[in-house]
Amino acid sequence: MLLFGNYYVNLYFPFLLSFDKKVAFNKKWPQAFAAIFITSLLYITWDILFVDNGIWGFNSMYITGLHFFNLPLEEILFFVAVPFASLFTFEVFNTYLTKLYLLNRYMVLLTRAIFVALIVLAMVSYNLMYSFTATLFASIVLLLLYVFARKWLACFMLTFAVLFIGFMLVNGALTGGFTKQPVVWYNPNHIWGIRLATIPLEDIIYSLSLFGSNVLLYTRFNQKPV
Repeated sequence: MLLFGNYYVNLYFPFLLSFDKKVAFNKKWPQAFAAIFITSLLYITWDILFVDNGIWGFNSMYITGLHFFNLPLEEILFFVAVPFASLFTFEVFNTYLTKLYLLNRYMVLLTRAIFVALIVLAMVSYNLMYSFTATLFASIVLLLLYVFARKWLACFMLTFAVLFIGFMLVNGALTGGFTKQPVVWYNPNHIWGIRLATIPLEDIIYSLSLFGSNVLLYTRFNQKPV
C-alpha cells in the first residue's frame, strides 16, 4: 500500500490549489489531462514491455495485487498523479516567476549540453536496455522541447530541479531506501549500476523525459504562453 499513499498525496494538494485565482490551473485541466493521457499511453506501453522482458518488476509484498495487464494498479496511478502534480508546479512557477524567460539563453546552452551527453550515453549503452532507452527517450524529448517549447526551457528546468527533491523521497522509497526490500527492482544486466543512494541513475533520466513529455504536450495544447 506504500505506493497508493504517495500517489494520493501527489494529487491532493495540487488538486485543491488548482483553484487559486491567479494560477487557475483548473481552467487548464483539459490540456493537462490530454497531455497526461497521451504521455501515459507511451510510458505504460514501455512499462509493460519491460516487465514482460524482466528488465524491471514489482515486489508483491508492497502492492495491492490489482493489475492492469502485468502492471500493478499503483504503477498506472503513477502516470496520472506524478505528471499532474508536476504540471501544476510548472504552472505555478510560470505564473509567479514572470522573469524566468531572462534565463532562457542559459537554459538553451544547458539543454544543448545535456542533449549531447545523453546521445553519447545512449551510444555507449546500446547493450543495456534500460540505460539505452532512458537516454534515447530523454534526448528526443529535450530536442522536441528545444524546437517547439524553447520559451519555456527556463521554467521547465527550474521546475524539474525543485521536483527533484520530491523525486528523491518518493523514488528512494520505491527503490528500498526505507524498506527492507525495494518496491521496484531492476535487472542488473540492463542498467549501469550507478545509483544515487538507492536510485538508479537511469531513473533520474527517465523522470526528465516523463516530465518533459508532459510539458511539451501541455504547452502545445495551450497554444499560448501558460
